[in-house]
Amino acid sequence: WAVVVVVLLVFIFSIVFLHGAVQYISSASDGDAYAEEMVMFFGSLSMAMLTLFMAVSGGIDWWDVVKLLLEVHVAYASVFVVFVVITVLAVLNVINAIFVNDAMESTRKDFDLR
Repeated sequence: WAVVVVVLLVFIFSIVFLHGAVQYISSASDGDAYAEEMVMFFGSLSMAMLTLFMAVSGGIDWWDVVKLLLEVHVAYASVFVVFVVITVLAVLNVINAIFVNDAMESTRKDFDLR
């Protein structure tokens, strides 16, 4: 269930960023470097999800994504920061706490592990 929560959160935020990327790419001129990066990071829903997952798991630097989203609109960069805060500080820490709690309960039940 923990993976489902993380995937659902990444999916919802990916749709938001994909919307902004499509708007930026459709209005960009030919040869726009930011549009090319936008296609690389947010070219499809699966790439947007991969980008967000890599951003919270250490695969890419957050600043690269924020810098790109600032070209679209400051609101998208702000939403990205909120996504990172929610994912890293809230969801992943709660999941980690649940796993640690379950491990502690297992050791209480098994006398050999004490």
